[in-house]
Amino acid sequence: MARVVSEYFPSEQATDFIAATLGGLLSASPTCATAAGLWMKIILKECGDAMLDQVPDILAILYRHMPTIQEGSLRQFLVEAVSILAHHHQEAVISSLLSKGLPMDRLSIKALESVLFKGGNERLVRALRKQRTWTLVENPKTHHEGVCLLVSLLLRSGLITPEIIQSLLPWVNSPSENHRVTSTAFLAQLMSDPMLREKKFLKPVLHILEEKSHDRNSIVRQMAVRGLGNLVYGAPEKVKKHKKFLMVILIRALSDPFSSEVIGESMKAVAKVLKELKEKDIGSSFRDLTQQIRTYFDNEDDALRLLSFVLFGILARLTKRKWKGYFAEQVRQSWVTLLLHLQDPNPRVSVECRATFHLCVPFLGLKRLQTAVNQHLDGTAKLKPEELQVDICRHLDVHLKLTLIQNVTEISCAILETRDSQKFNFSYKLELLGYMLDFIKKEPLDSLASPVRYKAIVAIRHLSKLKPSLTLKENRELLHQCFKSLFPLPPLEKMMKEEGETAKDALPIQSLYVESLEALGKLMKTLLEEEPTAHWFQEMFQLLETWLRSEKEWERERALQATIQLLTAYQETVHSTTQGTFDGFGSLIGLIAPYSCDSLATSRQWVVDCISCLLCIQGQSINLGSAEEELRCLREALTAPDPEALFQASCKMARVVSEYFPSEQATDFIEATLGGLLSASPTCATAAGLWMKIILKECGDAMLDQVPDILAILYRHMPTIQEGSLRQFLVEAVSILAHHHQEAVISSLLSKGLPMDRLSIKALESVLFKGGNERLVRALRKQRTWTLVENPKTHHEGVCLLVSLLLRSGLITPEIIQSLLPWVNSPSENHRVTSTAFLAQLMSDPMLREKKFLKPVLHILEEKSHDRNSIVRQMAVRGLGNLVYGAPEKVKKHKKFLMVILIRALSDPFSSEVIGESMKAVAKVLKELKEKDIGSSFRDLTQRIRTYFDNEDDALRLLSFVLFGILARLTKRKWKGYFAEQVRQSWVTLLLHLQDPNPRVSVECRATFHLCVPFLGLKRLQTAMNQHLDGTAELKPEELQVDICRHLQAYPGEEKL
Repeated sequence: MARVVSEYFPSEQATDFIAATLGGLLSASPTCATAAGLWMKIILKECGDAMLDQVPDILAILYRHMPTIQEGSLRQFLVEAVSILAHHHQEAVISSLLSKGLPMDRLSIKALESVLFKGGNERLVRALRKQRTWTLVENPKTHHEGVCLLVSLLLRSGLITPEIIQSLLPWVNSPSENHRVTSTAFLAQLMSDPMLREKKFLKPVLHILEEKSHDRNSIVRQMAVRGLGNLVYGAPEKVKKHKKFLMVILIRALSDPFSSEVIGESMKAVAKVLKELKEKDIGSSFRDLTQQIRTYFDNEDDALRLLSFVLFGILARLTKRKWKGYFAEQVRQSWVTLLLHLQDPNPRVSVECRATFHLCVPFLGLKRLQTAVNQHLDGTAKLKPEELQVDICRHLDVHLKLTLIQNVTEISCAILETRDSQKFNFSYKLELLGYMLDFIKKEPLDSLASPVRYKAIVAIRHLSKLKPSLTLKENRELLHQCFKSLFPLPPLEKMMKEEGETAKDALPIQSLYVESLEALGKLMKTLLEEEPTAHWFQEMFQLLETWLRSEKEWERERALQATIQLLTAYQETVHSTTQGTFDGFGSLIGLIAPYSCDSLATSRQWVVDCISCLLCIQGQSINLGSAEEELRCLREALTAPDPEALFQASCKMARVVSEYFPSEQATDFIEATLGGLLSASPTCATAAGLWMKIILKECGDAMLDQVPDILAILYRHMPTIQEGSLRQFLVEAVSILAHHHQEAVISSLLSKGLPMDRLSIKALESVLFKGGNERLVRALRKQRTWTLVENPKTHHEGVCLLVSLLLRSGLITPEIIQSLLPWVNSPSENHRVTSTAFLAQLMSDPMLREKKFLKPVLHILEEKSHDRNSIVRQMAVRGLGNLVYGAPEKVKKHKKFLMVILIRALSDPFSSEVIGESMKAVAKVLKELKEKDIGSSFRDLTQRIRTYFDNEDDALRLLSFVLFGILARLTKRKWKGYFAEQVRQSWVTLLLHLQDPNPRVSVECRATFHLCVPFLGLKRLQTAMNQHLDGTAELKPEELQVDICRHLQAYPGEEKL
């Protein structure tokens, strides 16, 4: 039936028929819907030839109904309808389909695919699918790229005809953005084909693209720019003809305010165009183009950065004569940025920048630099940025250095001015700081002719504010290098004289000098603001301290200027926010105050400023009105050239400071001041000593708890201070401290351990003398106590003698004893020796018992009898023996405790001194005991004593005979038999030592032998021997021998002897 009707169908009514039939496809009856689809196919097939003018409207109707028809078989009727229509009018259908705009849905794509397939373009369809063209076309975000790819493939297949082009041209001005995007993308890709020129479409399309480069839709603008660039492929011979036209549009597009895609597309287009031109062809556009490109070197968009470097490299290749000077200046302004992007985080950008930098280096005009850079950039070897940096810094001239520094400063300031600067991490910060520091290091230390040093410090300051923050170690190194660059410069007067030929020439040097030191001060403040902590403030001061102690007065003067800058920065930043206690007051006063007598008047003025600032920080809650007034007056006094006047003014300043001095910081003050005693300036060293004396005198009352630490600091510095008048300050400091706290000072001095040097002894003597103990001092000297104390080998004996004399003078107090007790367990052997010797002698005085120290000291001595140091063991044993003098009534109570320790000490394997001391102690103890008190220790003691009768040591032989004699006196009943046996076993040895080579041993043996003879049980022999041993007459060994032999022969029963 449909075919019959087709013979009479009026083709001009095709749109009405299609619209009505599509309504039938929505019928509730499936059979009716299918019939509607069949009628549509047949009518289009039979009558389609006459429907050319209605193709767009028919397709529009089909497209309008697509969303309402969802059932698969019915939607297929729509696709087949398009295919049938294309069979009659392929160009018109393709043109209309391409103009549908975005989005193209799946049905539209299927229709176009069907048209192409049924047109015998199977290979084209496969290519479209393989390159995912339909996916791109279907997505609104990539539709334009899909259209370009589709047109490219259609062009290759010869399916784009002039008629299709002509039919699409009106769509570029459609109010529908979809139509404008599709048609402009179509024309953009078409520009790459010679057809446009051949078919006379080139000129109108160029003007269309120029117009579309202003379109409000960014994708339309992007496609327009791409089309202009594609002229290089479609009509390369026309590029020069239209060069001005092209460059104006493309350079304007480089500044597109809304779309980075338009900018990137413009860069690609410019790159294509430039490759077809020569330097002379570009004209005045060269200037605008170069400047525009440079603005994208630091863009956040990786693609734009990459393309900007590509374009700059192309310009470098193009530049020959006309623009060489201008481009060289652009390179000079940009080379820092290029240098940084050699390490761009994006590897592709880094590679492209490397190639561009290589092309740009010749424009710097430094052949040696070019050679050095070529070694780094030639080939594909991995770049070593640190080595490149070193080579570049070595070869740059002053102008280029200043250009780099200026660029760094401008970049830093620009970032800091942005609203989110504190959230932005500047990835090139460390690298740029490296360049700045390298420049500073390379500056000569004998000249200030160049502003490089000053400007680099300024740049560093701005860089330091950027994120990421530096570590304290990095900040410390940065500041250290700045100090090293400025402080060692010659005196300003010398630089002005040598570098400025006239007074007018000298002024810039003076100005640069002032600006450089001011810049350093601002840098310190910035670094402190970035890390506002007291710890970092102290670290910065430690760096300054080295320069404050310099032997060169001008270096000290600069360091003092930096000091007031740093103190002011601290007051304005850290201290103003914390309002807490200033823990550095004591150490800083001690460090700075001695320079109030420096050789340079300017240094002395800086010191007044520093001390005023410190007092403001320290006394912020106190009224400093009078102190500030006094300091102002002293400032004038410190301009005097006379050293004595300076000392007087400095001392007055010290008294002002003492009113606000925190006594808890005394140790920090003393430590710092003693450093001043080592100053290269004699007047500064003297001032340090004066300040120490005044602060101790005025504030010493509150320093009781710090006495040991203060004395420890003084002692630690004694070996380094050799000059007599300066060493005297140490002695006087101890004396002043003793005036406030005599017991604590004496206790601390005694605990210093061995060796005590001449200065330590002088200090103790001074303390005693000024304490009204002149007789004691004379006694100490007379008995050579100090000589003994000073010698490490006799130190313990000296201490015992010293303590003995102090005890007699009543200068040993319970507090001194208490303070010394901890030293017996010190890891220092010196301390253990001194403290144990002290206690050993103290055991001879009743004070221990009276003040309840006896029991703990006995246990200490017992513990020290095991000490690894033999002198400590010796003193412990002596102390136990001295109990006999200090508390004789306690000997019997502790007899077992004493005998166990002392008998064990008789066998000390390492020290004959310990053994001898033990024998003396046993001798003292035994004299306070009776036979019954000794107990079982008698046996061990007797046997141990006999082992030393033949000892090589005269002292041990002598003491062994003394002890054996004491035992002989003690023995009555309980141990008589045992001791008689010991005498029988020893009498020959005793007999022999009656002729001991040491006279004293011989005499002692004679007395002991006399006491032992009764234990032999031979009365007649005893009578005979008494005749020889009684009295003090000289012994006649031969006669004694004859008598002994005669009695032994006369009484054979006694031969067993």
